[in-house]
Amino acid sequence: MKKKLMTIVSCLFLSWSSNAQFYENFSPLYTWTQVGSDITVSGTQAKYTNCADGISNRIYTNHGVTLTDNWVLDIDFQFTAVGTGGPGHHIASVTAGTLDPVSDNSYVATNQSAIAMMFYSTNHTNTPSTFELIGTSKNGSSSWTNSAGIVLASSKTYYLRLERLDATHARISAFSDAARTVHVANSPQCFNLGSHFTNNLPVIQHGNTCWGWVDRSLTGWIDNTRLTAYTTSEIIAGNQQVCSGTGNPVAFTSTATSNNPNTSYQWQSSTDGGATWTDIVSATSLTYDPPAGPTQTTLYRRITKHSTCLDQHISNTLTVSIVECNSLTCDYSNDFSSSANWTTVGTGVTISGGTFNYNTCPDAASIRMHTNHGVSLSNSWRLDFDFRYTAVGTGGPGHHLASLTAGTLDPTSTASPWAATNQDAVFAMFGSTNHTNNPATFMLMGGSKNNADPWITSLGILLTQNTQYYITLERLDQTHGRISAYSDAARLNHIANSPQCFDIDQNVTSNLSVLQHGNTSWGGSDRNLTGTIDNDCLSLLDFTGGKIGKDQKVPCGTAPGSILSTAPASGPNSSYTFTYQWQSSTDNINWTNISAANSLNYSPPLLYVTTYYRRVAIGPCGMLLFSNTVVKSMSLNAALDSEFSVSVNCQTGQSNFSATATPNVNSGTNFHGNWTITDLTAGTPPTTNPAWENCGPCTFSGYSFVQGHTYQITYTVQDTCTVQGSSSHTVTCYAGLVTQDGKEVNSRPSNSVVYPNPTSGVFTIDLTDLTADQILIYNAQGRVVQSIAVSEGKIRHHFDLSNQPNGMYLVTIRTQDGFITHKLIKE
Repeated sequence: MKKKLMTIVSCLFLSWSSNAQFYENFSPLYTWTQVGSDITVSGTQAKYTNCADGISNRIYTNHGVTLTDNWVLDIDFQFTAVGTGGPGHHIASVTAGTLDPVSDNSYVATNQSAIAMMFYSTNHTNTPSTFELIGTSKNGSSSWTNSAGIVLASSKTYYLRLERLDATHARISAFSDAARTVHVANSPQCFNLGSHFTNNLPVIQHGNTCWGWVDRSLTGWIDNTRLTAYTTSEIIAGNQQVCSGTGNPVAFTSTATSNNPNTSYQWQSSTDGGATWTDIVSATSLTYDPPAGPTQTTLYRRITKHSTCLDQHISNTLTVSIVECNSLTCDYSNDFSSSANWTTVGTGVTISGGTFNYNTCPDAASIRMHTNHGVSLSNSWRLDFDFRYTAVGTGGPGHHLASLTAGTLDPTSTASPWAATNQDAVFAMFGSTNHTNNPATFMLMGGSKNNADPWITSLGILLTQNTQYYITLERLDQTHGRISAYSDAARLNHIANSPQCFDIDQNVTSNLSVLQHGNTSWGGSDRNLTGTIDNDCLSLLDFTGGKIGKDQKVPCGTAPGSILSTAPASGPNSSYTFTYQWQSSTDNINWTNISAANSLNYSPPLLYVTTYYRRVAIGPCGMLLFSNTVVKSMSLNAALDSEFSVSVNCQTGQSNFSATATPNVNSGTNFHGNWTITDLTAGTPPTTNPAWENCGPCTFSGYSFVQGHTYQITYTVQDTCTVQGSSSHTVTCYAGLVTQDGKEVNSRPSNSVVYPNPTSGVFTIDLTDLTADQILIYNAQGRVVQSIAVSEGKIRHHFDLSNQPNGMYLVTIRTQDGFITHKLIKE
């Protein structure tokens, strides 16, 4: 039992056993099925007791481990006696089922795959020097494939290991120590597995015998069975994103470990997603550094080969993804390799070692460097630089990391006293929001300043000490700015709360000719900063609102064709995205947003007036870009000079007349016109009714005619889609008759009768001996409430005004000779 304890303690240090997924020290922990009687579980060991050949002496259990192409089986083994004829026993087998993998009791081979440790006499004798440990495998009912043998001696404990190295290679080893570090002579030995060998080996067996004579036997024991499925340590790292054409992938690291000697490597690449792989010439080391400047996304993997057993392992696959980064040309760049072009103010900043250094740069003094960048700026530019800070003093830092200014003055203030300078600036500031040295308050902010006005700043992006950041300061247009902080040099991965937008006063000039680093904000002398800046890149940005097309002239009252996008809005690269809003105008000056018109294209509605259209692109931080303007102009109808006839009650003091335009030109809300009445006899100014819109026929109310006077009545119409037209007639009022344009109207007594009159609602119009073509009923306001076309030969016509209010109505009968009007009272 003491030996047992020591064995277990030793095994705690084994890399395999400490992670074993199946462990059995035959206490037992698992349920073993026994076949035959010469192998038993006893005294925490599985014992062979004169285990005879010729019958299936074995125990087996389902190990419950999901096996892969890589696993290891460890057992402890000792034999003490053998019978005549030489033993031929399987010490341990991992099998595809519970059958004896060698044969059934009639010595017929079973169709069962197995990988095994076999204890075997090479010359079929019981001479101990011929007892060898071999590894062997059998794929289905095919023949066994054996390794060369490892001689084992009687009464000595061995620590055996059976390994499946990959899909087709295996290895058997015998060690003299429990830690399995010291091989015995001729250990290890390799052997091959059959092609397409299964991974489904769910059963562990001990003691199953090979074919032979009944005089073969074995006495001994096995102990501490451990089975571990594992993934080979062929791990390479890591996935990367690099800029197309300019990126330089970081060399791949490796965690590869192997207990196999004579290991070699071959790196492979694939540009079709892993469908095909190509060996990379001369890439035969543990690690690999891909070439710089890739333009195509590429997959990489490493093949590990072991010359001893010829097993081969494939690493994980990693990807170098190619992305479009900031492809802008630096109109001004500086890597601080020289200080020759910089003017230094104060002693707290220097250029050294290829970087701009804040050397415990204190506040309360104008500590800075500046240079004229020589770039003719527009309202759209971008400044990139790298930043890292390592220490701050008390009180919290308040430093401008980078400023583009309209001159060489400190944009914040003069040195003493602290008076603001009259100088425009757009800047990146590193400031403590609560004026302490608490790292949680150190924020990167973007901002602007017009003349001596107060600063306008963004909210802030938290930066951490001793961390490399990649900063971008942008003026997107005249009034919009943005500050961004990235964790990678490609500027693809924003840190938390990045980006931040800020306003730029519209009066800030585009003539920001000076680049400054290190100029400080107002504050106390206890503020200071230690850090570095590097790699200035000032670029002009090119934004466009895109294009739409095209101008079109269409008939009034129709819908023009869709306005299609010929080019979307765009920025200098794909990192700038846009949304859209369409606008319309009738004067090309005042513009109105069109509800729900937010796509690249737009389909206008029916139009009655010439209309202008444009598309607004909304970019980062609310910047606005405008497309070209297209005009949809109207083609108007010809002038409409409509004829009309009138019905006038010429009794002195009456105030209504009616008129019908021919044709009816009512065009809904787009129809406008008026009547004008001029008393030619009296010579008084004309009277108009400007409220006449969208009616047909229309009436004129509120005018008293005088008997014997002659009137000119003019009808003017203007449809939205029609050029203005008009026509006029003269009407003379006499007692009992009316003339229109010199022609007598109603010159004979009326043959029409309206009854009952007054009426409660229902009444009849009798047209005996009268030829009429239309009857119209007007209310007191001059509006038609009912009208019918008179059928030829029909004399009586019935009307119902029950749904109309009480009061006076005019019944107008249109004949070939003019109009006949009756007054009707509803009560």
